[in-house]
Amino acid sequence: MEAKRGDLVVLEIRHRDFYAGSGIKERYEYSVAVVTSITRDGMVKAARRAGWDGGCPLDRMTGLVRWWVAPKASMDVEAAMAAAAEHTYPNSSTTRGFETLEEARELLAGFRYSEVEP
Repeated sequence: MEAKRGDLVVLEIRHRDFYAGSGIKERYEYSVAVVTSITRDGMVKAARRAGWDGGCPLDRMTGLVRWWVAPKASMDVEAAMAAAAEHTYPNSSTTRGFETLEEARELLAGFRYSEVEP
């Protein structure tokens, strides 16, 4: 699927944390973002994550595994980004990613435009 600027994208990011005595633990986070730049052939080149000020080139995103694109024509991107930005750490205003892809999908499902039947 070709992406367009303004489309919504969910980023799968792998984190590797080192804990003394127990070694490296791997975990995944799913972040909601908006496409800010694309390549000529429609691949996502950069995205701005919900709650963050600027965009980031995907090739500079540490731990990025893969991503899924939702066309802006199919959902209210601005409202979805605002809702994702409200997903914060406890007692903090810092936006955090979702622990599972299903959590991110649940949030985004509420912002899909419903199909109008003829």
